[in-house]
Amino acid sequence: MEHTHQHFVLVDNRGTFDEKVLRALLALKRIIPMETNALEIEKKFLVRLKPGCDLGGYPFMEIQQTYLARKDKPGIECRVRKKTFQDTPSYTYTEKTKTEVEGVRGESEEKITEARFEELLKSYRDPGCSPIRKIRYKIPLEGEEIMELDVYQGELAPFVVAEVEFKTVEDMSAFKFPGWLGETQDVT
Repeated sequence: MEHTHQHFVLVDNRGTFDEKVLRALLALKRIIPMETNALEIEKKFLVRLKPGCDLGGYPFMEIQQTYLARKDKPGIECRVRKKTFQDTPSYTYTEKTKTEVEGVRGESEEKITEARFEELLKSYRDPGCSPIRKIRYKIPLEGEEIMELDVYQGELAPFVVAEVEFKTVEDMSAFKFPGWLGETQDVT
């Protein structure tokens, strides 16, 4: 029997139940247009850059990130960000939730105005959390992946964290960190 519907997708049925559900959700995400990422599949690494590692050739932006204490959203990680690229700021509000699959979280992100950014900070800023400042470099890898390399500033310097997002759990599982950048520890 041949399937000719434009949205017919055959979903791989191998693995655990959670992996099967995740693959089905990802297949739906490709069919149903969404303005935000419904699922984030990523690996995170703590990085010790090699001496003399030159990041100057990669595009970068400055990020100020603040976590919010939202009692009205228990179990949800909420944050606001101000990103500055080439002297132009943009603002986002993000909510993240855990899933049963390691490296996979629910994610909703929306662009907000500077006024909304300031309002959220005033209303929900966690007094125990200082704003986080970092420089984010975008480094293309083999294939379609882009590494986001965050070099922390201020109190958190000299921490360096790399994140790589993937389209599938299989791609995430097969990923090997490029050794040219330095030593790493998986902290996903």
